[in-house]
Amino acid sequence: MKCKQCTTEFIVTANQQKFYDRFDVPTPTLCPYCSKVRQLAWRNERFFYLRKCDMCQVDMVSCFSAEVTHPVYCNNCWWSDKFDPTDYGLEYDFSRPFFEQFKELLDKTPVGNLFMATSENSEYKSKLWKLDWQHNLFLHKTNTLTIGVEYQQEQGESVYNGLFSSIFPLRKAHTTGFYLQDQIRVASQFFATVGVRIDKHSQFGIATTFRIAQAYFIEHTGTKFKATYGTGFKAPSLFQLYDSFYGYEDLEPEKSIGWDLGIEQQIIKGKILIAATYFSNQYENLIKWSGQGLTNIDNAESKGTELIIRAQIKPL
Repeated sequence: MKCKQCTTEFIVTANQQKFYDRFDVPTPTLCPYCSKVRQLAWRNERFFYLRKCDMCQVDMVSCFSAEVTHPVYCNNCWWSDKFDPTDYGLEYDFSRPFFEQFKELLDKTPVGNLFMATSENSEYKSKLWKLDWQHNLFLHKTNTLTIGVEYQQEQGESVYNGLFSSIFPLRKAHTTGFYLQDQIRVASQFFATVGVRIDKHSQFGIATTFRIAQAYFIEHTGTKFKATYGTGFKAPSLFQLYDSFYGYEDLEPEKSIGWDLGIEQQIIKGKILIAATYFSNQYENLIKWSGQGLTNIDNAESKGTELIIRAQIKPL
C-alpha cells in the first residue's frame, strides 16, 4: 500500500489485517511512521507546567500550560461529577465548515491535567519454577557430548488501576525441553559445536531448533574465522497472551533463522583485538505492538555488521 501522506510504500500483513478485522476497523492508509506522528501530535510528556485548575483553582502540575484555550481540570475534578458533558456540547451546523466548529468544541471541552495521574493499588505477581539436569560425556580429549532435560513452569496475574483498568487473571504455562550438544576441538585450531533442542510447550506444542557453530584459529598470525547458523523458537509470554488491555490470545509463537560470519585479528601479542561480524536474522510471526494491541508480523528481517576494537591498557 502507499501512504496517503508521504507516499511511502508499506505492507499490511495477513496477521495485521486479521487484527483489524477482529475489531472491525478499516485498513490503515498511513504508513507506520506517519501514523505515529499523528498519534503523538496531541501528546506532551516532556514538559510540565505549574498552573491552576480551571474548576477548583487549586495549584497543580500539568502537561498543558496556562496559555491553552481549553479548560484543564485537576485529577480530582476530572474524575468527579462536578461537570456535565452537555454543558459544552454543540449542535452541528451543516452550513458551516466542520473544522471551524471542531475548533470551537475543542476550546470548550475540558481535559485532565496529566495523561497518567495514578496507578495506585496495582500489582503484578508471577512465579517461575525451573528444573534442569545436565550430563557431560567426555568421549575423547577432542570431543565432549552434553545431554540434558529442562522443565519450566510459569504463572502470573496482575491488576492495573489507572486511567484505564487492565486485569490479567491467573494463568499458567509449562515447557519441557530435551537437548543434545556435541563439542569438537582439534589441535587448538578448529572448534565446532552442534546442538539440537526439542521443546514441548503446553499451549503451542512441539518445536525443534538447532545451532551449528565453528571457528578456525591460525595461531602464528593471531587470526580467527568464525561462523554460526541456527534456528529459534519463542512462545508468547502469559502477559502478551492474556492481559485484558495489551494481550491477544491468538498470538502465534515467533520462529527465526539466523546466521553470522566473522573474523577476529589479534595484534601486538594479543593486547589489541579487532573483530568484524556480519549477521542476518529472518523472523516469522514476530510479536510487535501495532498501536492498538499486540499482533504478529508475518515476516521480518534484521541484519547488520558489528565492529569491535578491544585493547588491554596497563596502568602507569
